[in-house]
Amino acid sequence: MLRVLILAGVVAAAASNSPTRSSPSAALLRVVAHEYAFEVTPPAHAGVVTVRLVNHGRETHHLEITLVPDTMSLRTVYAIASGTQTSLLVHDMGGPNLTTPTDSNQVTLRLQPGHYVLSCWVIAADGKPHIMHGMMAEFRVTKGPSELPTPIPAVRISASDYKFVVAGQLRRGPNVVAFDNGGPQEHDIQFVRLNDGQSASAVADWARHGGVGTPTQAVAGGSSGIDKGNHVWFTLTLHPGRYAMFCFVPDAKDGKMHLLHGMLREITVQ
Repeated sequence: MLRVLILAGVVAAAASNSPTRSSPSAALLRVVAHEYAFEVTPPAHAGVVTVRLVNHGRETHHLEITLVPDTMSLRTVYAIASGTQTSLLVHDMGGPNLTTPTDSNQVTLRLQPGHYVLSCWVIAADGKPHIMHGMMAEFRVTKGPSELPTPIPAVRISASDYKFVVAGQLRRGPNVVAFDNGGPQEHDIQFVRLNDGQSASAVADWARHGGVGTPTQAVAGGSSGIDKGNHVWFTLTLHPGRYAMFCFVPDAKDGKMHLLHGMLREITVQ
């Protein structure tokens, strides 16, 4: 479900931001991010889809893909996102997480035929999530699923309230990661490389001070929020050094990022 935040206003701005469609590419959902809009090239088929976020903006962005009822408008989705209650009508599927300007990230996930809404929840300098600046779009998938296989992971990371369980060893170089959510709440996963002299506590300080942008300059990869029972795959390329792994979805009870409830770990890569 869409992450729970107490927001206000600018419904009209969000509802008016419609996607730009180009010729679809099979098994690829390509999204270009700007301030504060998305350009969307939808996939040709449902099924196993690679989602690629390309950041042409000046700020960090991420991408949340949400399955919504076929007749639900962007205005209604925004109203749900702006409220204090979750909705059983919307389902977060994941997407590329924090992506810095001029960079790109991608994840692989399963999409069923249906109606999807894209949103960005990165906090801007004014303290508001980008969705409040109108950063939403939509697309539909109508064709049947493709038969492409899912990636074969070397590492599997399972999230629950409030911990990560890592099966396998994260190593230098590319790591194919499967990310699962055991629930009950929505969870995401983000890796950042820590600067010299920093510890994972720097990420906690970032969260306590509003979570604007990114906690460090070096963003390594991850997936945006997925509901209980969902799965995504992504490739994480790591260099020797220390990294922080965390979930920054706001908690359903107190609104604090899950990393402040213990979903923050420091990892050393040799």
